[in-house]
Amino acid sequence: MGEDREPVSTGGEDSSALMTTVVQISDYRVGQANRRRRGTPDLWFDRHELDLILSVYSDRVINGEWRDYAIRHEASTAAFQIYCSSSQRPAVTVAKHRLAGGKTEFVVYDGAGRPVSRSVALRDALAVLRRRFRLVSN
Repeated sequence: MGEDREPVSTGGEDSSALMTTVVQISDYRVGQANRRRRGTPDLWFDRHELDLILSVYSDRVINGEWRDYAIRHEASTAAFQIYCSSSQRPAVTVAKHRLAGGKTEFVVYDGAGRPVSRSVALRDALAVLRRRFRLVSN
């Protein structure tokens, strides 16, 4: 069905310079048929997992430590990337990995991509981010 698409003129002064391809929205829906075509469906954070992550994130935003985040979903990994400023590299990444046998593991990475916490339970993996550091003087 998608192979016989024709460019359609959008009108205007120079309609030959501005062309649009008409597509069917069903080609882009993430339904069961598309999942089977693409293979394994993407891994994502469920509502409970996002609540746990956003709880830690919001505390740090209130303290002025973190500023922004991004969420990425792929076939075997979902990542919640946390930024301190408008930098290119996340300061912290909370990742959910799909392991063999359908099990999942949560890993917290530092800004250099080194794992600092790893657990099958998200709450345990996030414990490293809940710790408060104190200045120790001699």
